[in-house]
Amino acid sequence: MHWQWLMLLNYRPRCSTISFIYKEYCYGGRREDLQFDNAITSADGRIKLTNSLEGILNGTQQKLEKVQLTHELEQKSCNTIKEKYTAAISEQRRSSSLVKLFQVLYSSEFSPPKLRDP
Repeated sequence: MHWQWLMLLNYRPRCSTISFIYKEYCYGGRREDLQFDNAITSADGRIKLTNSLEGILNGTQQKLEKVQLTHELEQKSCNTIKEKYTAAISEQRRSSSLVKLFQVLYSSEFSPPKLRDP
């Protein structure tokens, strides 16, 4: 939808085709065309429209920055959790290996003597 605003900013009053294309795309030929024509044909109207669009742009950029900051914080949190998970899995594997080693060493050492067949 940005190309429509660029068309407005580059609008020249003698080039009514651009205005028509924009209106047909955005409004579908409804009665808002009169407001649009009033805004685009006068210098004050174009200035107000441009200021309004700049306000929308600034608000959108602020919202985008806020969302990006939130995303960065959540990404850092996710990375921290992944690191903790990796460390926990590594510790679990090490502990499991030690338990198995302990079982092997002490099961053969403390196993009851084998009985001989009579």
